[in-house]
Amino acid sequence: MPELKDENLRVLYQELMNERRLYTDKLWETVKFFTTIYTAILSITIILIVNLYDRSLTFVEVIPISLFPIVSIFISYIGWKNFRREQARYYETIATLKKVEKPLGLFKIKKYSDRIFKKDKYLLPNYFVDMPEEVKKCDTEQYIDWLFKNKNLEYGKFYSTFTWLFRIYVVIAIVIIFLVFMILPK
Repeated sequence: MPELKDENLRVLYQELMNERRLYTDKLWETVKFFTTIYTAILSITIILIVNLYDRSLTFVEVIPISLFPIVSIFISYIGWKNFRREQARYYETIATLKKVEKPLGLFKIKKYSDRIFKKDKYLLPNYFVDMPEEVKKCDTEQYIDWLFKNKNLEYGKFYSTFTWLFRIYVVIAIVIIFLVFMILPK
């Protein structure tokens, strides 16, 4: 494969930045989409519980109502898996960006007098460039795994926060299932 020229690298860099924005948008859309579906299903369940509270229902009549929160658990799981897949694509884009940024000179340490922000050694923020040496010796797949596991980076915090959100959704659905079977059957 021929060596990429600076102009080709700049074009590739711009395309990757656009792709990064695209995957950021996709991540947010995934969270919004599955949260909306999840909330709608649990809202229907709560409305049914409130409206049927005074009626005397048998255990068999309660089972269809309990299916709503059970479905919401599956929706939450599917949403989390989709979120993880989109996050992995986002991390792949970040890894590829790093590979392009170095030949473009974005990793060169700037002279102290040339720095706009004196603590930023590079043209990019330090956290984009600085990483442990063992990570630099890895391949892209291991780098992506490192991003998933590293909760100290913004990338890891974002993933961890929404992973917990989907877990909380599951817990809420389990509590509602429990309430359905505790409150409705007489």
